Formats: sequence, C-alpha cells, structure tokens
Amino acid sequence: MKTKSLAFRQIEWWIVTLVFLIIILSNILSTGNSGNRSFDTHLLGYFSRIFIPLILFLVFYLLHMVLIPNYLKTKNKVKFILFCLLLAITSYTIVTLFAFGANITNSPFTLFYLKTMAIYLGYLVWVIFLQQLLSPPRMKDYQTYNAVRLGSIFFF
Repeated sequence: MKTKSLAFRQIEWWIVTLVFLIIILSNILSTGNSGNRSFDTHLLGYFSRIFIPLILFLVFYLLHMVLIPNYLKTKNKVKFILFCLLLAITSYTIVTLFAFGANITNSPFTLFYLKTMAIYLGYLVWVIFLQQLLSPPRMKDYQTYNAVRLGSIFFF
C-alpha cells in the first residue's frame, strides 16, 4: 500500500498557532515583572508585545493559507507578487512603528522582522526542494518525504 502525503498545510498551521499562543502568553505574563515602571507610561510597550506577534501571525495566515493556495489554483504570478509585496511592506511598516514606539528597537530598522521572514522563505525553499527530491515519481511513495518534512518542521 502506498503512503499518501500528509496535510502539511494544516500541520504547519497548528504548529505556528501553538508557537504564537506560547509567545503571546509569555509576553503577557512577563509584563507583570516590570518592577517600578508605571503601567500608564508603558502602555504602548505592553500592547506592542501583543500586536507584533499578532501581525506576524496574520501575515503567516494570509501568505500560507490564502495567497499561496490561490496562486497554486490560478498560477497568476503578477497578482501573487503584488499581494506579497503589499503584505510585506504594510506589515513591516506596522511592526516597525510598534517596535520603534515601544523602544523594542532603537533604530527604525526592524531586524527581527526580516529574520522571521527569512526563516519562513528558507522553509518554503526547503519544502520545494524536498518535494522535487523525495516525492513521486522519484520515490515510490511519500513515506520518506513525510518523515523528512515532519522532522524539518521542528528545525525551522
């Protein structure tokens, strides 16, 4: 019996959702240890630690669950690239404004946003490489592909 490919889009969605919830919970709980700082003076910092991961999660959802599946159906490269650029510029601007306003970063260059996007793009390139190397017709079934891709999710 041949092994079928797993529903990786859903697996990746739930793993990112779990990581997002852990980050939000950690950020909420860590603000209680602010010491002598007043809550009113650091309101933007408090909400920035919530909204920045929320924006990154929304970008992941729109890219991974909406734009890429639509591109795979329609194969319209121009529309896909334009929406991706619009999403990247808008989300980068919002994240940078929150990070700079909350003194998370001292410069208006948000390096952690670019690192997050680089990790995601690296993962997408890795997945395309795995599909071409380990999926049928090169291999008889998806068993090796499933195992390697499941293992690589945790490295990214």
